Amino acid sequence: MGRRVSYLDPIRMYIFTSAFFFLIFLSAFDIGKINSADKSKADLLRDPNLRALMASAKTSQDSLKILNAYQAFGPYIKVNADSSKKTPVGFTRLKEDYHSRAEYDSVQKALPDSARDGWLKRIIEYRKIEISKRYEKEGSSLVRELISNNMHNWPKVLFISLPLFALLLKLLYFRHKRFYYVDHGIFTVHLYIFSFLILLIFFGANALKTVTGWVWLDWLILLIVLYPFFYYYKAMRRFYAQSRGKTILKYIILFILSFFIYLVIFIGAVVFTLFEA
Repeated sequence: MGRRVSYLDPIRMYIFTSAFFFLIFLSAFDIGKINSADKSKADLLRDPNLRALMASAKTSQDSLKILNAYQAFGPYIKVNADSSKKTPVGFTRLKEDYHSRAEYDSVQKALPDSARDGWLKRIIEYRKIEISKRYEKEGSSLVRELISNNMHNWPKVLFISLPLFALLLKLLYFRHKRFYYVDHGIFTVHLYIFSFLILLIFFGANALKTVTGWVWLDWLILLIVLYPFFYYYKAMRRFYAQSRGKTILKYIILFILSFFIYLVIFIGAVVFTLFEA
């Protein structure tokens, strides 16, 4: 009685490091600051990419929509300036098939029952119509809102991925009866904590490079990027105590499977963001 715990609780450590990480991350990458709206319209109109996009506009309203969209997406748009194409390649916008719910419902009623959209497709179409209307009114502000909401959902994405990552480890080491699912979960928590800490170091080194301009920091940043791959391998080999060959093989399998799991969760988070906007 009265003795102090000789180790750090992994759950508390995860909550602390993840909260601290996302506090720094969301502060450093404020979407309100990351946009190209700082350019004047005169400067934007000198951009050959924007002028190529403007060539496809039929009305002044279309031109305004293109200008607003380009202020939000300008750095990411690639344009095929071939004038023979009516729609420039790379110009991404919210595609709207219907202008209102009433229009969509009337089209559906005119179709036979077998050709009508199911309930899920109907919900998606309703949401597309709502977002398209908001985009026409709010333009780039809606885009920034969607990106910001998606970034704020990343802590939830990581939290959801944690037990799934532990499940992958359980499947890879199913023959090791001495390891229970909770053991894989604790190991996963420690890997996530390390990831948060190494990312904070990465952001710090990048910020220092921006402020000082020291070229040698590029080598340090490269080392910070590569080191986690070695660390994860060593952590797996030390924790599960298997040979190098088996550990490398399971490491590669884990990396591939976890990539697809994170991709599915990320896509789900994007869809969720669109529906909650």
